[in-house]
Amino acid sequence: MKGKRLLYIGTLAHGGTSAMRNGILQEILSAWAHEQIDTRTSFSYFNKLWQSIGFRWKVGLLPYTVNKKIKQFLQQRTHHYDLIWIDKAVYLYPSTTQLLRSKTEYLVHYTPDPAFTYHQSRFFRKSLKFYHHVITTKSYELDKYKKNLNSDANLHFCTQGYSPELIKSRFITIQRKKGVVFIGHYEKNRAILLQELLDNKIPVLLAGIHWGTFVKHNKANSNFEYLGSGVFGEEYIRALSSCWFGLGALSKWVPELHTTRTFEIPACGTILITEKNRETEHFFNKDEVVFYDKQADLVKQIKSLLKDEELLKSIAAKGRERVLKDGRDYESIMTDILKKIAV
Repeated sequence: MKGKRLLYIGTLAHGGTSAMRNGILQEILSAWAHEQIDTRTSFSYFNKLWQSIGFRWKVGLLPYTVNKKIKQFLQQRTHHYDLIWIDKAVYLYPSTTQLLRSKTEYLVHYTPDPAFTYHQSRFFRKSLKFYHHVITTKSYELDKYKKNLNSDANLHFCTQGYSPELIKSRFITIQRKKGVVFIGHYEKNRAILLQELLDNKIPVLLAGIHWGTFVKHNKANSNFEYLGSGVFGEEYIRALSSCWFGLGALSKWVPELHTTRTFEIPACGTILITEKNRETEHFFNKDEVVFYDKQADLVKQIKSLLKDEELLKSIAAKGRERVLKDGRDYESIMTDILKKIAV
């Protein structure tokens, strides 16, 4: 592998999953020369209005600046890359993607986000034909990818995962657990479920955006704690590890079947609460997580389990063992991806 080169393009904000994947690739391909382009820095040139326009509709100065940055970077380098990995290329023009393809043996795109049912980008759809390999975590979008690709052969599905650093945290050994934790944005069905838990005197720890009305309504409830709009890094791990149960709520805005929390929660030694579907039932056995169909049934399950600490510990241990054994960490996932694309 001596003399090989990797170029990574993504939003490399500290604590973000794109930055995490960049770091993991550097570790896996440690013998390779590594270069990177942080597309997030282009955001700093604009006020919030232009950022919002660019983020929502993929038009205006933001995508123009991202593409200009990449093209200028490539103009300053004459060497070829053995692998160019692009994370979430929603802003890249087809002309930029085609230029990147001409600079590498393997042009790879990865996104953990829904690319057709949400985060839609006409640039991305028109650019798909230029990638050597495309990786998605959304099984429900595979048909849409196939319609936009030159060949199905370069389409790969993988699951979401958790950071390998997560399981090294000292917070995973927290013993004094209580109640249910949920970290994520507001959706009506999530609020209804969390309120049902609180009404049944089950402690709830919450973090995420757009929960203002819910927080105001429950501010006097001694069983409720709100950590703010977001928790990251060690604070995120501590929050997940501090409760017996973690709600791995699936979004109703898209036909989601699993999320990063599906694996992060059990990896933290916390019992995953998840809806039943073809993916979650494939990942876990019924003694490794808490499955539910109806909210009323879930409340009964939780209240019953909270009376038996030994059973709680057993379920948590089995769930954690499952995700470790199945290699649901991003290092294992990305190693497998590199094998599939024959890098």
